[in-house]
Amino acid sequence: MQTKSLVALLFTGLFLSCQEPEKESILLDLPLVVQEGYGPFLPGFSILSPESDDYPKGTTLGNSSQPVSGIPKNWTNRLKSRIDLNPRQFIYQNFCAGNVDPVWYEGLKEYFKWPRENAQLSRKPIKCYIYVVQGFDPQAGQWAVLVDTNNNLDFSDETAIYPESMDENDLTFPYKNPLPVTYQQYQNGNVVSGQIPLVIKRFRGNFVYNFPQYMKAVLKRGSQEYEIAVSSGNFNRLSTESVQIAKKPSWFWQKKVKADELVEVGDYLTLDGTTYKNKGVDLAANVLQLERINPDFKEFLLQTGHPFLPFKAKEFTTGAPFSLDDYKGKYVFIDFWATWCKGCVADMPELKKLHQKLDPSRFAFLGVVAEDSPERARAFLQKQALTWPQIFSDSTDQLTQFYGITGLPVTVLLDPTGKIIAKDLRGKSLADKLTELDAF
Repeated sequence: MQTKSLVALLFTGLFLSCQEPEKESILLDLPLVVQEGYGPFLPGFSILSPESDDYPKGTTLGNSSQPVSGIPKNWTNRLKSRIDLNPRQFIYQNFCAGNVDPVWYEGLKEYFKWPRENAQLSRKPIKCYIYVVQGFDPQAGQWAVLVDTNNNLDFSDETAIYPESMDENDLTFPYKNPLPVTYQQYQNGNVVSGQIPLVIKRFRGNFVYNFPQYMKAVLKRGSQEYEIAVSSGNFNRLSTESVQIAKKPSWFWQKKVKADELVEVGDYLTLDGTTYKNKGVDLAANVLQLERINPDFKEFLLQTGHPFLPFKAKEFTTGAPFSLDDYKGKYVFIDFWATWCKGCVADMPELKKLHQKLDPSRFAFLGVVAEDSPERARAFLQKQALTWPQIFSDSTDQLTQFYGITGLPVTVLLDPTGKIIAKDLRGKSLADKLTELDAF
């Protein structure tokens, strides 16, 4: 997804449940404890890209970049990078300091649906970032990296590392000697210092990084205990806006959790017949929040295994009546997209090729334009000459609002009964799935 990146966290702890009536919705706080490693998740890696003055967008008075010292003068091709452990905190503290453009900031808050209250964020600057410099070390004859592990903005007291290349075929993602990096976070009105392990490797000509740190929680019901893994999104940050949870794999040969088993914030996890809603992580209290749901509760979820809302609307380009029920008996690929979403726009040529090859008696495509202007969307559709139906998600047809979609692209694949069988298929993964279903 366009707003996504590559790092994760997990947590450990114990919750002793009370004997509340089973038909009530109960909010549970499960304590979390940090552990090193990737747990049952497949980790991602982020590219160590150069620091940009445009993110966050600065003002005429200044920007968010911090001055650093101690970069080796004999290194060539030097590049300064900043890893934001908590992007929301970093942007907010720089906004309070007058270093972030107010219009840009308000637009970002609206897009990510950030709450107006910022009680969990510090107005005063904290060290919620890590600076890294990379370059070619002529003395060693290798590309090297310096990490500001003590977060003092001075590289002269750091030791250069020469990262090994990543073996992309080794899905255990082994690492050696992670760097312990000091950082700060804001908890219950106090600035708290901590350390997090950092791994840097070389991958296809780039330096990439992640934080091999996770958390887990234990939910106890009677004599049964359930270990729950918690991830904050691909192991590249500490913030918790995109928390995912999953049951620990049951069998010894199941080392990792499958993508369709991850439960995002707002989605549901069922443990031995009891359903819980993932309410996310309260970082200040260091707990995972689950809401135990009334067993009579039923809701459409943008989640594998659940039915998709059988809506009626008007087709955007023609104004003709549209009903998803007319697609019963077919596989339906639904693409939530917008003209401002680079990933969405980049996918369109391949989607056109796949759509042209589909068996129309068994497969269909549907587009849902999200958070866009009608004028831009019409111009784009006319230029691209897309031939599958499009729905404009506005105040009338509130599909994106209904499903709480805040980042794009998002895709779902429905089976002939209208149930979601896959999410976020794009490019090769979509083509492979359609081939598996004999769509062509």
